[in-house]
Amino acid sequence: MIQNSRKFDDLKVYEKILLSNNQIDKLDNFYSNLEKLKNHLSNNDINYIENLFCEGNTPYNILNKIKQSSKSFSTTNLDKYKAIFSRIDLRGKPYYSDLIYYYLIEMQDLSLILSNISFREINDYLSRINSKYENIDSILYNYILKFKENNKFLSLRLNKQLLHYLIISNKLTKIELEEVYNLYIKFSLKYVSSIYNEYVLNNELFGDLKDTEEISIVLLYKAHKYKEKNLKLYIKYLKKIIGLYPKMKFL
Repeated sequence: MIQNSRKFDDLKVYEKILLSNNQIDKLDNFYSNLEKLKNHLSNNDINYIENLFCEGNTPYNILNKIKQSSKSFSTTNLDKYKAIFSRIDLRGKPYYSDLIYYYLIEMQDLSLILSNISFREINDYLSRINSKYENIDSILYNYILKFKENNKFLSLRLNKQLLHYLIISNKLTKIELEEVYNLYIKFSLKYVSSIYNEYVLNNELFGDLKDTEEISIVLLYKAHKYKEKNLKLYIKYLKKIIGLYPKMKFL
């Protein structure tokens, strides 16, 4: 018997009220608060809530169906629901970290559903996944190996960030990390070349860049321009990069 089942049942009633009144913004806040509540509950209570919120057709309902399917049958049936998740906006919804994990373990392309998510939020999602599940670095590594030949911009953008996460995490083997560094260089150079023109890159207009990582990528771009022509300048730029990111020593 679930001690708080009546209270949880009332939450499901409240969800139905929000849906009937088309209060989508309040519904998102409700789901977010519900997930925060689960952090303080027993496993039995969590399972009760997830089973309760399997009923319905919102993306959150479907996410709970996937969770329960994964727990009960060791399968997510993710293919059945991908079209639905491709249309939702994941910004500001950290409770979808489980969904991202399911995409990763099933080697499904994440580039579309994360296309409007900032790099900071992608890192937050990965940190949440890492705190909940095991072997996330190996899972990310295998995911990147599968999609490394995909040269579409959205895939390039995502893979660059996943590789950056793996470099900072530094949990893979030396051989794996060397491949991660090589792929990071490849994807990063393509990424900055796609979003900035040559004038910004050649003149190091750092004020136009978003963060420290992009500055380091532009420095990497400059370093590789001098790699075959001027070893002294090449080393100078590598030192600048390592000054920003000491874990880039394999460069």
